[in-house]
Amino acid sequence: MVVVWSERAENRLRNIYKYYFEIAGLRTARKIVNTIIDASDRLASHPNMGPVERYLGRMSLTYRSIVVHKNYKLLYRVEDQVIHILSIFDCRQHPGRMREDMEEDLSHGMLHEDFVGW
Repeated sequence: MVVVWSERAENRLRNIYKYYFEIAGLRTARKIVNTIIDASDRLASHPNMGPVERYLGRMSLTYRSIVVHKNYKLLYRVEDQVIHILSIFDCRQHPGRMREDMEEDLSHGMLHEDFVGW
């Protein structure tokens, strides 16, 4: 399977890197970002390892999530032979924010057209 990152997910990964680089330095920023990327790579072999995301359960598509760091989870969807990494959610936020992000992306067509490879 192929793992494809959305623009939103890539932007969130960059922002996580910048944040940790500023507050904790290069080593910590790289470690956290590499942890997130490594988890996405594991999905290529085990696409259903993450449970269906309960806060997104009533949406028309099936979304899964996997906790990749104590503060972050990857939100993704499996379609044919492609794993779409849709977002990186900060688990310290209210879970309703997750649904708002996905609905916003759906309304703008971003969950189907604007994927870019990592």
